[in-house]
Amino acid sequence: MEPVVAMVIGGARSGKSEIAEELFIQWAGSDSNPAIYIATGPDYIEGDEVWAKRLAAHRARRPSTWKTQEIDTIDELARQLDIADAPVLVDSLTLIGASVDSCDNGLDSLVQALERRRRNGLLTVLVADEVGLSVHPAFPAGIAFQDQAGIVNSRVAAVCDSVLLAVAGWVVELSRPPGSSFRASEGSPQ
Repeated sequence: MEPVVAMVIGGARSGKSEIAEELFIQWAGSDSNPAIYIATGPDYIEGDEVWAKRLAAHRARRPSTWKTQEIDTIDELARQLDIADAPVLVDSLTLIGASVDSCDNGLDSLVQALERRRRNGLLTVLVADEVGLSVHPAFPAGIAFQDQAGIVNSRVAAVCDSVLLAVAGWVVELSRPPGSSFRASEGSPQ
């Protein structure tokens, strides 16, 4: 059975965006069907040629039938998910999710919007970075970013039908432990 709400997570250059795009096209039925691509990163970063090349590669892969929306807050993402009546691909949750406070209503609104889309049978695929598998950050801001990204990923994964981990261009479907009721919080052990 194909998922209604799915998340593809992975590290930098793991292939997560390409995998999510391929699965999205497969699950949506065709690359010619109307779909919405929600981009959460900045369109331009002065002097950052690497960012510009990555954006160009993402744009070149998208079918011309997809409508692109650029957003920069988790609240706006929740609103767009609520009003969209077409399949939606979000890349990347990390860029907006890690900037919210875990007590912020934005994360709750996002989770509720995803639950509504699932109930309504509206395909939603989210891409997110798994930032907690690397070197422990040396500075408090890095630790806070890593922790918040983990909380956001866990909260979103809890409402997904499928969570896929991309590693070196390969994918593994993750599963919850039987009977698990785990929910990430600020006090969760690492």
